[in-house]
Amino acid sequence: MTETRGLRTRIPGQAVIGEFLRRYRATARRSRIARFFGLSPLTTETRSWYRGALGEIVVGDALDTLGPQWDVLHAVPVGSGESDIDHVVIGPPGVFTVNTKNHSAQDVCVTGSTFTVSGKRYPYISNAIFEAKRAARLLSEVAGRPVEVTAMLVVVDPHRLTVRASPADFVVISSRQLMRWFDRAPRTLTGDEVAFISDVVDRPTTWRTTPAIDEDVDELHREFAAVRSEVNAAIRRRVFWGCFGVAVSYLLLWLSVATFVSKVFAASQIFYAVTTSY
Repeated sequence: MTETRGLRTRIPGQAVIGEFLRRYRATARRSRIARFFGLSPLTTETRSWYRGALGEIVVGDALDTLGPQWDVLHAVPVGSGESDIDHVVIGPPGVFTVNTKNHSAQDVCVTGSTFTVSGKRYPYISNAIFEAKRAARLLSEVAGRPVEVTAMLVVVDPHRLTVRASPADFVVISSRQLMRWFDRAPRTLTGDEVAFISDVVDRPTTWRTTPAIDEDVDELHREFAAVRSEVNAAIRRRVFWGCFGVAVSYLLLWLSVATFVSKVFAASQIFYAVTTSY
């Protein structure tokens, strides 16, 4: 079945969720003993897709609260392959392509066009800028007038985000600062301009010459929610067994100390009895 409706029905992380589920279905299921001890149902490969989906969901859910003056579309298919734009935001401050990266609890540093996570470089900035330029070209062609697009890179819950310098017309920000940034951004578009551009963004033909596959969004959501519940249950089991292990260790230590003390006490009693008998 092909996609003939607008793109507003797409959910945050839809493309990543779909790819994650395809890979997840192909992995072997856990044994009962593995489930009992909380072994994660995720493999090294599927874990990265899972984290990516969670990141897009977190940012997408936040963007959906921007209000009636804004329009937000998620997982916008673009090009002839399987590429998509995580989020396209249209509002009074302008048009933004939002690229989401989930590096929670990690140290992120941006210096010019260099993006590093715990010292490792990633090409995120150049990719995000390319994405915004492509979006500006496609939107301008369909709109019949120039449409400026700003590239935005959102890092989900980093331990620390340090921005020493960043390219012009590019925004890198943590998910915790995202909504405040949009609230304070200067207004450049009227309500009519937002509505017009939103209509152009919503058309699948703006982004692709061939229609994308129309997926069952409700089924994707249900299946991903089930996996998420399974992952969280495994985490709780591991925490339980970890706490149980610590408790057992302390108990064994206490028993060892108690046994040692009792032996010392018994030895002292014997020594006392022997010495007082003379």
